Amino acid sequence: MYPIRLSGEKISLREFRPDDVGAVHAVVGDDRVTSWLSFESRDRTQAETMVYGALKRARDPRRSEYYLAVVPHGSDELVGFVRLALDGVAAGKLGYAIGADHWGRGYASEATELLVEFGFETLRLHRISAAIGPDNTASIAVAARLGMSYEGRIRHHVLTNGQWRDSLLYSVLIDEWRRRAAFGEPGTAADWEHGAAGLRALLLQSLHPLAMAAVAAHSGYRGDPWGRLRRTGHFLAVTTYGPADDAEAAVERIRAVHDRVRGKAADGTPYSASDPHLLRWVHLAEVDSFLAAHQRYGARPLDPDECDGYVADTAVVAARLGVLDPPVTVAGLRAGLASYRPELRSSPEARQAARFLLLNPPVPLLARPAYGVLTAAAVGLLPRWSRWPLRLPYLPVAEATVVRAAGDALTRTIRWALTPNGAQSGAPPGPAR
Repeated sequence: MYPIRLSGEKISLREFRPDDVGAVHAVVGDDRVTSWLSFESRDRTQAETMVYGALKRARDPRRSEYYLAVVPHGSDELVGFVRLALDGVAAGKLGYAIGADHWGRGYASEATELLVEFGFETLRLHRISAAIGPDNTASIAVAARLGMSYEGRIRHHVLTNGQWRDSLLYSVLIDEWRRRAAFGEPGTAADWEHGAAGLRALLLQSLHPLAMAAVAAHSGYRGDPWGRLRRTGHFLAVTTYGPADDAEAAVERIRAVHDRVRGKAADGTPYSASDPHLLRWVHLAEVDSFLAAHQRYGARPLDPDECDGYVADTAVVAARLGVLDPPVTVAGLRAGLASYRPELRSSPEARQAARFLLLNPPVPLLARPAYGVLTAAAVGLLPRWSRWPLRLPYLPVAEATVVRAAGDALTRTIRWALTPNGAQSGAPPGPAR
């Protein structure tokens, strides 16, 4: 398969060209870059051999290596490269290098994302792996963003700079990769699902008196409830599936905010948003809510193994935020929620928040119908035991029919409006039969 060109938001991947030799040498001749690679810095002659070798192998009818240049949009000059080498049965090995002057721009995350997607969806690979130096935390973060799992340590894997170096082995399977896409992209119907999930999470979290005290004193939910819900969904989407640089920045922002959120509840009990026990409750409620919303309103509900995988993916971010022992399975998630039940209770603050969010939010009149569907969906997703403490009704027949139908119709309409083929059909899809 030749030639290959793959495009993302910031960069494109293209085949090497003979005039790339100088740019390649700028990358592989830089000790700042090669100190993280499996080989030492190379001179221009070696860079030329590398480029021409890649060109020759790319034209092989039985191509087994995809060595592609990374070029930013608006320029066709190489700033790095990415490589997928076919290895074994339906398997590939991933590697990359980005010039040091271009670090911190998300190029590595997007380049590897494009090539892994090509490997799974075009080449039909089953498994893609990467071997990373133990001290290369940036590349380990890239692997995490790709959904890769740590498999183990390869001792004395490469000889570089006169010393043997171990490698950490990471891999991702095709079903794990596809699970990442199941929750949709920001700005689509997934945004509505995230809104319902965020509202459900906020209502559930309010049952913990210390969490509610922190929200009441420090959160901006009263001034911008929709923005608050969108930001919650965006944070989970970015930190679970977004580029590594964006995810790390989001985590650091949240941790900085948590460090400032502290005070006392109405009964004088002190609270801190960075308290691991309180963080764990917030995490459990959020993950349970987003999973419940997707299973009810998502384009493709997850199977049990995929649900466990989603919980495990969110645990990585939770640990970085300070959550101790976050669950990695749905069973663990359910057990964790149950363990907090003795601490939960109704409070005036929680009931006031529920009334405000559901009945009197500062939402424009034109948005009220859609917001009404959102709030009804969020309440319908709450566990039955949580309704009475918040003075919320339990109407199983209405929730299973009217509310669900309205939510389904809204998400189908959003998807239809954002699908080019749907826009040509003349009308949004009708109710499911």
